[in-house]
Amino acid sequence: MLSSILCFTTALAAVASFTTVAAVSDGGATPLPWPPVHTHVEMMWNVDAPTEAASNKQFYYDFPARSMRVDNNNFQSFWLNDTLSMVVPGVFCQQLQMGFGMMKPDWMVSNATNEGDLWLTRRLQRSPGYDHTRWNRKSALPDGWFDYFSTFATGEPYRMSAPSPAGKVVNEYYDFTPQTSFPAGTFTLPDTCTKKPSTSTSSLKSLFAALPHHSLHSSMVVMTAVHEAMQPLLAHIDGHQKNSVVAAMQTLVAQAMVDNIIMH
Repeated sequence: MLSSILCFTTALAAVASFTTVAAVSDGGATPLPWPPVHTHVEMMWNVDAPTEAASNKQFYYDFPARSMRVDNNNFQSFWLNDTLSMVVPGVFCQQLQMGFGMMKPDWMVSNATNEGDLWLTRRLQRSPGYDHTRWNRKSALPDGWFDYFSTFATGEPYRMSAPSPAGKVVNEYYDFTPQTSFPAGTFTLPDTCTKKPSTSTSSLKSLFAALPHHSLHSSMVVMTAVHEAMQPLLAHIDGHQKNSVVAAMQTLVAQAMVDNIIMH
């Protein structure tokens, strides 16, 4: 029994870092999938670099249209069907042919393991105290785990942690707002992506298609490939912002690959 308690305590420390205070019970609301059309905000930070400023990401998500846009300070990404475009507006556009599309609404709640519940707080918590959350987990072996937390009472998204070459990345979720549709132009690529020589295009489709199934779902394989493909873009990004941009894009792609992938 003692060894079981020690193992469980170690697992909690690895997952939630300094923000965990208690755990263990059953029940709670079933974690909800993301609304198929919605906006939300993600605040991303690195557990191993707590003094770094969090990255503020505004999401526009339209799964029926296979369209997603993320605004991150002076950087944008557009995932339209199977093409991921990463943009420094007015300066440069890096386009990656992925062979698969954006993450599905149930990307972290389908086929996940319920690990019980935790009381957590968020680094950018808007109200004092701790929140009761439910903990779902999916493997990112051999690199670690995707740990997804939803509000215990309602099932709404709360936060997610994932492995990264830079350390454990945490995304805190705020302001999920369902939409019926988006204004015209929301997912229109900027002129930077339609003009030469400001656009660089490469394909990762053949790389991902050739990987064994277990490697396809390995987050480090994904993140390394994305990082290498981003090099033309990174030359146009200020040094202090490069790490956060790379981590944001690596995590975005890894999320899309967590569930079963249908290569097109």
